[in-house]
Amino acid sequence: MDTTRSELLDIYLDVTFHHLPCDHISVDAMDISGGQQVDVDHDIKKRRLKADGTPISEEKIQELGNGTAVLDPNRCESCYGAETPDTKCCNTCEEVRAAYRARGWGLESLAAFDQCKREGLAKAITEMKDEQCNVQGRLRSARYQVISTYHLVRVFNNNTPTCTI
Repeated sequence: MDTTRSELLDIYLDVTFHHLPCDHISVDAMDISGGQQVDVDHDIKKRRLKADGTPISEEKIQELGNGTAVLDPNRCESCYGAETPDTKCCNTCEEVRAAYRARGWGLESLAAFDQCKREGLAKAITEMKDEQCNVQGRLRSARYQVISTYHLVRVFNNNTPTCTI
């Protein structure tokens, strides 16, 4: 019996995606049945990189989407034709995107939607199109688990320009 082995397994990663912005990447831990593992300790960070591979400063990251407009809480903004009986108003960029997804419609450009322009997301996504993303850190899970898989996946509905999981 090897008594020097830890009960925890450390998995280190350092991966750079050269043509994929960080807001399109997620890290998932799955068990053998395909369920999400919730007991996985992690210290994984996603770092936005310019097209040449240099890091984007934290100051620039915080500037994205920091609109300061005061809006009427009772407003009902357009869904740009994607309204449904359940969704009559789209007051945020995410609500417009969700309404389009619900209809199965594609989005050509977020710049066409006032909500996305106001929130800075149209500009942020346009600026991110040439970005890279570096994902690095450590996952720690129980060594005794039968089978665990870890996935770096592309996501399409995450509005957050930066993310630390």
